[in-house]
Amino acid sequence: MSSAKRKATDIGRDKKPSRAGTSTLSPNDSTDRRILDIKDLDLESPWKGAIETISGPERPKKYRPWPCEERMEPVYKAEDLPEDWHMNEDDLDPSDIDGQIERCKERIKENIRPYIFEHKLKAYEISKQQIKDELKSQPRARTIEVASRLNGLGEMKSNIERGIDSDKDKQLPNIKSIMYAYENHHLDWTPGLVTYWSKGQPLCAPRPFDWDEFEAINKANEGHESFWVEGLFGNVARFVGAEAITLGLLKGASNLANLTEVLITLRIPGYENWVTLTFCHDTGCDLMTLYEGDIRPLMGRQGPPEKPYIPVMGYGKSYGVAGTSRVQYFELEATILDSYGRRMTPWTRVWCTAEKGDWSPTARIPRLDGPLLRTMLFTASAPDQSGNTYVCHQKTPLFKKIPAVDLLTNPPDMSRHAFPMKKHPPGSVIMPTTGPLPKNLATTTSPPNAPGLPPAGYQ
Repeated sequence: MSSAKRKATDIGRDKKPSRAGTSTLSPNDSTDRRILDIKDLDLESPWKGAIETISGPERPKKYRPWPCEERMEPVYKAEDLPEDWHMNEDDLDPSDIDGQIERCKERIKENIRPYIFEHKLKAYEISKQQIKDELKSQPRARTIEVASRLNGLGEMKSNIERGIDSDKDKQLPNIKSIMYAYENHHLDWTPGLVTYWSKGQPLCAPRPFDWDEFEAINKANEGHESFWVEGLFGNVARFVGAEAITLGLLKGASNLANLTEVLITLRIPGYENWVTLTFCHDTGCDLMTLYEGDIRPLMGRQGPPEKPYIPVMGYGKSYGVAGTSRVQYFELEATILDSYGRRMTPWTRVWCTAEKGDWSPTARIPRLDGPLLRTMLFTASAPDQSGNTYVCHQKTPLFKKIPAVDLLTNPPDMSRHAFPMKKHPPGSVIMPTTGPLPKNLATTTSPPNAPGLPPAGYQ
């Protein structure tokens, strides 16, 4: 689309209120927008410009400070773990199913707490089979993204036609047409590009989402009903829809890419065995949520009758995108890790619930951290388009880390966050304190304390 085709007139543009001599912004300020005439938009030409998506930082190199070798005898006890041993696979994209499978096999051969990686391997192998099955279910799809999208659209179509779901917005014609376009290779799933549809008809070639263009096209096509923006949320198409909006789309890997991840180590009260898991930082979650399958590694290699006792707290209802379900409340102990794998917080007791089954990279619902992060640490964010969450157990260094952004000259653009990042999601920018790790805190019985955290009573 040429710049000549995409312009705004001074008459049509909303006037930006004068802020001269004012120190605050009024709630009555208008939204800054361009009023576009659809006649001035080139909707037919293919997009030739760059596709803007949010890029995360480069992944670190593989870090193994302990001797990597095949062991005949497995290592289970904390005191026998090699110095600086960790479970992190930061160099691998969580969506790299084949890479994660090979890494699990490598870890199993290393024979350090192999049961953890045997469990993880099973989850990734299941996900790989699910991807194969999904491609097989849509033989006309050329990619897993399109196959997933077709299955999702097909389910919507079926539920409307069978009367399970209503169609008050009259979207069935759009659903049918979009499916036809995918099946006949007239449309592909391209992260960063969308198409607009009205009453079953395509309105444009794929193009980046733009709020002003959307409003112009929507208004010109009676967009109060039977109007559809295809491709807006996510580059893993199976997560498009209300689920993506509600949970944000983790990242079983790239599937939940606008959420912030945090490393949390868990253990059962009274037992030294611990496991580090990746959680999604969800400010709207009341309870920490994990999977039933996550409990097994917490129990170590022990089976009945010596398996640990988990304090339960009764039953309740869980309300989420999957609907309402009965869940069991129980207690675990948790601590938050910084980017070096050191504890930022003392161990603390947390209320938990567990989703049925095992976690997998293609799971619809990620593990959720509940109120833990915002209860235990100082947290902050900045409207700098990075999506990062800044975390520290001290206030002063946290404020120094937050980037300065002039919101008057650089207003945030929420449309950028409709598309997940090319690589991995924004992680919590955990603030490691400077200086060497005190020797008295370098313990192998649990993740070591970060500098500045008192050791007494926290081991």
